[in-house]
Parts: sequence; structure tokens; C-alpha cells
Amino acid sequence: MFGDVSPAAAVLRSLGGRKLLFSEDNQAVYELDELTAFVWQSLRSDMSVAVIVNELTVAGMGEESAIRAVDEAIAQLPARPDRRHQQTASLELEPSNEAISLEGLVAVTLEIPNASTVDVRLSADLAPGVRIALGYLQTESARGDCRIVARTVGETIEFYPPDKTMWHCDPADFVATLKADILEQVLRLAAYEIALHTAALIRDGKALLIAGQPGAGKSTLALALTQAGWALAADDVALVNQQGLITGLPFPLTAKSSSWPLVDRHWPELAALPTYHRPDGFDVRYIIPENVASPGPWEVGAFVLLDRHPNGPVQVEAMDRADMLGTLISEATSRDQRLTAKGFNALVTSLEKAQCAKLTYSDLFEGVKALNELCA
Repeated sequence: MFGDVSPAAAVLRSLGGRKLLFSEDNQAVYELDELTAFVWQSLRSDMSVAVIVNELTVAGMGEESAIRAVDEAIAQLPARPDRRHQQTASLELEPSNEAISLEGLVAVTLEIPNASTVDVRLSADLAPGVRIALGYLQTESARGDCRIVARTVGETIEFYPPDKTMWHCDPADFVATLKADILEQVLRLAAYEIALHTAALIRDGKALLIAGQPGAGKSTLALALTQAGWALAADDVALVNQQGLITGLPFPLTAKSSSWPLVDRHWPELAALPTYHRPDGFDVRYIIPENVASPGPWEVGAFVLLDRHPNGPVQVEAMDRADMLGTLISEATSRDQRLTAKGFNALVTSLEKAQCAKLTYSDLFEGVKALNELCA
């Protein structure tokens, strides 16, 4: 009975008039009709199938129809995964980099507000590049929540992330690799329920979260919005707390080489910035906007999904909240790479009062104008 799903392993929420059941065991969201949602809630209240059938007959449904309806509703509920054949992997922790000699290394401590502080120890030749890209996050704190060690050895860089074995990094990839590893450590240490792959901007005390596939122009549009009076809270990752409020991770805006011609027309300083190579093959430049928001947390005023076209008019279409939920979950992450019931509840809570829209645009500043009007 009940597909062997325990009420503690799943949660039912209503969003935009749609009943959504999240199964933590299955890591999936299911949409239920009204009857199935009623059966779920009744079972969660320890009501027996016989009592549920009786409730439906009292409401006017024939007994045979009620029995059939309850059976069909239970069949729609997700089954818990069979763990009998799953193997438990043993975890072998690698030696901490705390034991590595720090002699001759430069200390650069970076603070990510409302998240964590990272103690970076570097060969002297690596420090200038890090300070140019991330120096605005530098703090005088004597010690961070974790330590990353990187040192130049010949024509390569030995990279020691926390609790991992040493690996080699190409010098051209170092700053981008360091930025990515700092983000990894922040996501490991910070307090949050779910991390969203979105840009986040703040105006009038509310957050605008911008989602979209790689190349949709999140960072470029975020930069343009900062020039239109918005404050940047996050270029790429926003953390959602248990109350559904967001905290941005204020890393610099990342401009890929494909966006440089567009950005350069409106941000001439771009050409003078250093170019960094990422291990995924992209050349990038990091832009530190003048208008950076305080850490928050912030209530979300709007979620927007970008759909950038090479030409055509700007268009803003209202988007169903449940559809936006699916979009956000598909690219979200968490501390252990699993969405929990608390994380699901937090994200639904953030969506309940927010506007949800899809922005189709080709011209950057037409897109900015459309978002300003949406959030007015």
C-alpha cells in the first residue's frame, strides 16, 4: 500500500494552483491531481484506506467508485527506491593540506560574506593575478574556514585543495581554477538549503534572479542592469535559506570571449582587463561592478528565464511557477548533491510570492528596459 513511500521522505506543496509532491528518496517532483493529493494528505495523517474510502462516500461518491479512485490514486504515488541491492561505498579521506609546508608562500585570505572565509596560500608569482581578480574580497582575518595551497614548481602549479590529493594545474588556468575551487569550498561550508545557478540583482529591497542556459547572457545582462541602478548580489550562484530568502555569492561577473564585442561597446574598461583561460577551453575576463549589494538575505521579487535570440523584438511572458520550479531544480546544487525536503520547501516558499517570467530578447538594453518594467 502507498507505494512504500513514508510521509517523512516526501512533501506536498501547492504552487500556482498545482499540487506538487517531492520525493526525497526518488529525487523527483510529481504533479498530483486533487484526488491523489487528498489521498496523500490523508495517508500522511495516518488515515487508513478504509477511512479514506468512507470520507469519499460521505462526500457523495459511490463506494465502488471510491475504492477504485483510491486504488488509482495510490498507484500514482511514487515508490521508494529498492535499496536491497545497493552497495555502500567506503569513503577514504585524503590527508589535509594543513600538513603542507607554507614556508615562502604568500597569504591571501578571501571572505565571501554570509558564507565562509578561505585562506589561500600562494607562491609569490601567483598572488598578483589573484589580487586583480578577487582582491576586493580580501580580508585581514588571520585564518579562514578552510585552506587552499598553490605553488609554482617549474612550468606547472601544484594545487592542494582541502582534503584532496595534490594535482597539477596549467599556469594559464590557475586563476579560473582557483575561483572554481573557492566556490566549491563555499558550497561545502556555507549554511543554506539549496544553491541556484542564477545571477542575482537587488533593487528596492527585492532580488531579481536570472536563470538561463550557458550562453543565454546572464552575466552580460547582469552587468547592464548594474549600470541601470541595480546592485549585483551574485553573478552565478545564489543560496536559498530555510525561509526562502536568498544570499548572493559576490564573485566577479564573468565575461566569456564570445560576449566581449557586445560588452566592450558599453564597458570600454573590459579591453584593459586580464584574460584568464578556463580548463573548459573558454577565455574569460572578470569584471568587478561598482554597485555591489550587501549580502542579504533578500526576498525574491522575480525569477526570470532568459531566451536570447540573434534578432527579433523583446518579449516578456508570464511563466507558471511550477514550470519555473522545474527549471531551477534542474541546475541547482546542494552540499551533498541531493535535494532535501527542506530545500524543496525553501525553494517553493521563495517562488510563492515572486513573479515568474520568460524574457525573449536580442538587444541588451531592450532586455534591461523590459526587466525594469517587470520589476517596477
